[in-house]
Amino acid sequence: MGKHFKKLTVRLVALLVAVVAVLTTLNVTPVPVSAAGGCAENWQTPLDLVAAGNYVEAAAGSVDMNGTKVRLLYSAGSGCMWGKIQDIPAGLATGRHHGEVWVERSNNGGATAERVGRTYNNAVYSSVYTPAFNTIGYNAVRVCGATAYTNIWSSNPYNTMESIGSGCSKWFWPGVLWPGMYMGHKGFECLNSQNNRYAFCQQYDGNLVLYSWGRAVWATNTFRTASKLVMQHDGNLVIYDYYNRAVWATGTNRYSGTYLAMQNDGNAVLYAAGRAVWATNTSGR
Repeated sequence: MGKHFKKLTVRLVALLVAVVAVLTTLNVTPVPVSAAGGCAENWQTPLDLVAAGNYVEAAAGSVDMNGTKVRLLYSAGSGCMWGKIQDIPAGLATGRHHGEVWVERSNNGGATAERVGRTYNNAVYSSVYTPAFNTIGYNAVRVCGATAYTNIWSSNPYNTMESIGSGCSKWFWPGVLWPGMYMGHKGFECLNSQNNRYAFCQQYDGNLVLYSWGRAVWATNTFRTASKLVMQHDGNLVIYDYYNRAVWATGTNRYSGTYLAMQNDGNAVLYAAGRAVWATNTSGR
């Protein structure tokens, strides 16, 4: 009995060693962190994000369809995007106008795209938002819209819808903190790379940390002092404490219009006029 038990134990140990060897060969990696889990699509409404004011209207994200406009809005800290339709012409009576807006997201640079959040509006001079959607894991997003009205004078007895216009904006590339935007005002927010492997996070504890596949590779060590990270219009990236005092900065305030990009190579970089002016130097780490 003892000999058989000893042989069985040896075999189990050998099997365990083999399993470990296989896992090592497969190079199993941890799941990457995301911006506070990313945009909570099941409940997140853009009204929360609009009220916070921490978003930008994408420079390329707009379409004007004969007076009716659709816009793409983006919040880097929450990883959310959403669409907006506005300015329905007053000449089209309420109830006869039909406007719609939706957003599209792509993980292959726009070669193919997923259409989400189709939303309708038929009120003159009002604004309607789509739900908010996650941008993490996608490298291109845009807004699209269409507008038409019911021609009550048409000879068609069914009062057919006549198209006024339709179209999509240019593709917008998420993963950027634009001038005037900030992170950390809600506790833990991240700027994610487009490939979702790296995250630049303003944490609950006040520390600004760059993560590579869930592993910290760079930090400001501003524990218990910081409140939020601000990309200022003067070009300076600054961490402020709860008393609105600067506790850390990149010192790039002479480069107006600077923006922060979390790149796919793992480097967080400040760009001004297409030139890098500051970086974490964490490429490939």
